[in-house]
Amino acid sequence: MKALVILISIFGFFSPQVLAQNGTLDSASLAHAMKEQRIFYQNAVGANSSLNNGSLYKEQIYRTRTGDVPYYLSDDWMEGSIVYGGQLFEQIDLQYDIVGNKIISHPFYSLIKMELVYERIERFNLQGHTFVRLRELAKDNNFYDQLVTGSAMLYAFRKKEVLEELSSGTVAHLFVDKTKYFIAWDGKFIEVKNRRDVLKFFSANKTQIKRQLPGGGSFRKDPEGSLKKSVLYYNQHIAR
Repeated sequence: MKALVILISIFGFFSPQVLAQNGTLDSASLAHAMKEQRIFYQNAVGANSSLNNGSLYKEQIYRTRTGDVPYYLSDDWMEGSIVYGGQLFEQIDLQYDIVGNKIISHPFYSLIKMELVYERIERFNLQGHTFVRLRELAKDNNFYDQLVTGSAMLYAFRKKEVLEELSSGTVAHLFVDKTKYFIAWDGKFIEVKNRRDVLKFFSANKTQIKRQLPGGGSFRKDPEGSLKKSVLYYNQHIAR
C-alpha cells in the first residue's frame, strides 16, 4: 500500500497538468518525461508484471577456445524491448540464446535468468534489430530478424549449431553460424544462399540488380550487407 501511495505521488508530481502549469518543460521534454514515467511504472510493478511469467533458464556449460557464446551478439545483458503477453515492455535487459532459440530476461532487481514463455512473445528488439514471427509467410513459429522493409522485405533467421572437438583428451565446443536469409515479395518467401539466388528471385530486373551485387567472393564475405544493398535498391529505384 505504501509503495502504491509513493507511485501515485510520483505520477501526480510529473503529470502533464502539473508540468504544464509550472511551465518547466517544452513539448519534447514533456513527451520524454511521460515515456520515462511509463517505463518506470512498468518496472515498479515488476513483481506483479506479466513479464515475470517464465521458467528458470537452464544455462548450458560450454568450453570454447575462441570465446564465442551461444547468444546473439553477446552474453552480456542488452537493453531491448519486447511485446510479451500482449504488453509492451521497454528498456529491459534481454538475451537471445540462438542455439536453444530462447529469449531470456530477469525479474525486476534480480540476478536470476528467466526463460520467457515462447508462445507469449510477439516480437522483440535488440540493438536495433527487430525480431518478428512470420507464421503466414514462413509457415513456422520462428523469429526472423527484419533487415529491410518495403515492397520487398529481407529477413534473417539467426541460428548457431554446436560442434564438439577433441584435442589432447579435452572436449572443446565450437559455435557454427547457420544464419539463413530470406526475401519476401509478392506473396513469396524464398531463401537466398548466394548471388545467383538473388538474381533469379529478381529475374525481371536482373540487369539492374546485378549492378548492385558484388562478385561471388565479396558476396560470400558479407552476404548480409550485399543482400541489404540489393533489396534496398529494388525498393527505392524499381518498385516505387
